[in-house]
Amino acid sequence: MQLNDITLKDKELFKKLSNHSGVISQFSGFVNLFLWKDIEKIKYFIRNDKLIITGVTSDDNERYFMFPDTSVITKEDILFLTENFKEKWSIAALSKADVEHFKKECGSLLEFSHIRDMDNYVYLTENLI
Repeated sequence: MQLNDITLKDKELFKKLSNHSGVISQFSGFVNLFLWKDIEKIKYFIRNDKLIITGVTSDDNERYFMFPDTSVITKEDILFLTENFKEKWSIAALSKADVEHFKKECGSLLEFSHIRDMDNYVYLTENLI
């Protein structure tokens, strides 16, 4: 497995291997990943035709993973991460549907918690006025 730097040339690859099912997190879109790549040491790799993104938080230096198509991630993929990344890590930017997928797919391998400060939100124009 080779961790690759994100470049502008990767935009089409990310588009091809992403399936957001109508939910695009501010954290997992290509532009944000590209903009934050140096600050959070964001890289990616392909495993069995699945795009897996990893980074390291700038504040507490903890590794995280994101999956632009969570629906294809299996228990074997999570076990692969566990075997190859020995430090503490987490999975970021999950929708409620993603959490249900992981609960069904991985059972007790993962623990889930909600970090409200990381929620996406939408401003209504009339509230801003």
